[in-house]
Amino acid sequence: MMNKEKKIYFSNGVIIGQNCWCCAEDGQEICKTNIITGMTTIVKCLDERISGYSFYNSVIYNEERLYFIPLLSDVLLVYDINKNNVEEYEIDSNICRGKGAKFISAGIYKDNMYMFPCCADHVCRFNVISKEIEYLQNITNMQAKNSSTGLTYCFGTGVKCDEIFWLPVLGRDMIVAYSMFTNEYREYVIDSKEEGFRYLVKIDDDFYLLTRNGNVVHWNLERGFCKKYDNPNATEKVALGRNIYSKIVYFENAIWLFPAFGVNIVRLDLMSGERIEYSDYKDGLQESDAISEIGIFGEGMQNGEEVIMFPHTLNGLVRINLRSTEITTSRLVHNIGETVLSLGKEEDLIENKENVGKEIFKYIGKC
Repeated sequence: MMNKEKKIYFSNGVIIGQNCWCCAEDGQEICKTNIITGMTTIVKCLDERISGYSFYNSVIYNEERLYFIPLLSDVLLVYDINKNNVEEYEIDSNICRGKGAKFISAGIYKDNMYMFPCCADHVCRFNVISKEIEYLQNITNMQAKNSSTGLTYCFGTGVKCDEIFWLPVLGRDMIVAYSMFTNEYREYVIDSKEEGFRYLVKIDDDFYLLTRNGNVVHWNLERGFCKKYDNPNATEKVALGRNIYSKIVYFENAIWLFPAFGVNIVRLDLMSGERIEYSDYKDGLQESDAISEIGIFGEGMQNGEEVIMFPHTLNGLVRINLRSTEITTSRLVHNIGETVLSLGKEEDLIENKENVGKEIFKYIGKC
């Protein structure tokens, strides 16, 4: 979101070259941030959204277009980087009952964008050529109700491997393999005695699953092997249906965990079970008042040996080298002047102020 100091926070993004492309946390602006310098430019102001957080979660890049997957938004947002053009495609409200998250995981297979439901009722498929939306499997049989929030949940954040999308199930002790080729899915019971998983990573036949309270489960597909690493630092935030960590990454026999409502970055050695916690990763970055509502980080992105964490509520990017464990930060610098020039002449903006983000127009008015 953009606050009075013109700081922008975002849930997630996609990195193209040296730039991270994202939608602001309040759904008002599409932004481009240089991951080296932290320079952030608003490239597109959107129609005014209802005030709130987390309009979009996943961002998928495909053939010069960005697909912003609706979390609390009612539309799939498609942004053409070359044309600086936005298209919106409304999601049928009949499959999105309640106020919960619509979709968390998504991926492209051939000409189709698949969106996998969290609180929605169906798998959703969007054809990137015809722009048609289809509603496939009704997955209410796999949903589980959260006693704290009263909402029903299904899939968390999974991974795409060729035509298979592997999905953790939030309320069940299992994962699902969804074939985007046949549009069929298969369930695998983990037998970890956990009540579901929020995140999943896959290394060959090994899966590492993360629970809401920070426990890590290692499960092998071929052998059915299951081992659990308990988190000794679970907090009261779990009772509110929130996640201690927002990202799980595997690197050289270690699992890295990055905080949502947790406190520290954690490295879990899978051989010894030793946990090393890093508390100084903010390096002077400031937090917004929204930290108690949406946590510290969105899901971030792994790029080889490096992880770049996107700030839900910090005014900068956090980058960590998984091999050297070196942590660096890039404070976000918002070039409002460049934004004004990129959007058009000042007199045109004033004449068409209803199409311009509120905060930018206020800023222009002060010039």
